[in-house]
Parts: sequence; C-alpha cells; structure tokens
Amino acid sequence: MLMRRWGRRARWCVWVLAAAAAALLVRVPQEARGAAQFPRTTPHALAHALADFSAHPRLDPHIGAWTVEEEAGNYTWWRYAVRYACGARCEGRAVLQHEVGAPPGAGGRRSPRHGPADEHRLLLADSRCTRLPLLPWPWFCDDTEVETSIEAGAGGGAGGGARLRERARGSCGALHALLGRCDLRERRARWLRALQEHF
Repeated sequence: MLMRRWGRRARWCVWVLAAAAAALLVRVPQEARGAAQFPRTTPHALAHALADFSAHPRLDPHIGAWTVEEEAGNYTWWRYAVRYACGARCEGRAVLQHEVGAPPGAGGRRSPRHGPADEHRLLLADSRCTRLPLLPWPWFCDDTEVETSIEAGAGGGAGGGARLRERARGSCGALHALLGRCDLRERRARWLRALQEHF
C-alpha cells in the first residue's frame, strides 16, 4: 500500500515537472504590423530619435537604467547593444541597428548615404527576461524583433512630415501567454501612440 502511494506521488511529481518544463520551453509566436504619420517632423529627426536608446525610456515606462555594451558603425549605419533594467526581477538586452537610406537594390531606390535622408531603416532585437521571487532560476524571456522603415510623408519634401511603418515579430513563454502578458499588438500600438505624443 505504501509503495502504491509513493508510486502515485512520483507520477504526480513527474507530471508537475513536465508541465513546468513545458511552460519554460513552449514559445507562443506573435506578429504585428503598424503605421503612423508624423506631420510635424522630418524622417531624419524621427529616425535619429528612435536610433538613440535614451529616448526609449520615455516611450516605454518599463525601461529603467541602461548601459551600452558594444557599438560599431560608420557614416551610413550604426549598431549597438544595451543592457537595461525593466523591473525588480527583470533584465533586458536590446540590439539596435540604424541604416540611412534604402538598402541597395530596394526597388530602384537609392543606396545608403551620409547626411540627412528621407529613408531610414531600423532593426531592433529586444529580449526581456523575468524570474520568480527569491529564485535565481528559471528566467522567463520574451523576445521581439521590430523592423521599422521611415520615409517622407504623403506631401513629400521637408514639409510633408514622416511616415513610419513597422513589422514586429516575437515570441513569449507559455506561462506569460496564460497570464495574459503576451500581447505584442497592444504593446506595439502603445509604443506608436507614445511616439506620436512625443513628436
């Protein structure tokens, strides 16, 4: 009788551990697209503000203190990585790359060049990880990649403002999805609203 009880407990423990492992390993993929008009700013000013990570804490209240880990670039592109705090048990790492002008071969548009341009491309890879209280492990991470293109607005030229389009892809852990903390569309919509208010 005692052996049966221990056998049931052992099976129950195995099921609990399997469920915990699934919560850690299973990823929920997401995708979101967004667009916004900025009639009072130039594509150059908008792109440079987004490429400067010091603007990101104003747009996302969860971003706290941050430090640059690495950087590289030249006149037409730059790339850097930052590590940042995002709460009491949360750490993030973002890699941001900014390219001035359109990439070569992009439908006949011009290649990247130095100086103010009407076309910009930004790539952001962001990984945000949280852990349970009082435990050093496990970490639950949400990953997001955002590709943003910025070009002259509908009116064209300096007075036409800027038009931003973005495509975001991400994944979050099954546990965050069950807790309702995994809505990429809503997060990106909040980001775009905050960006429009900033400009």
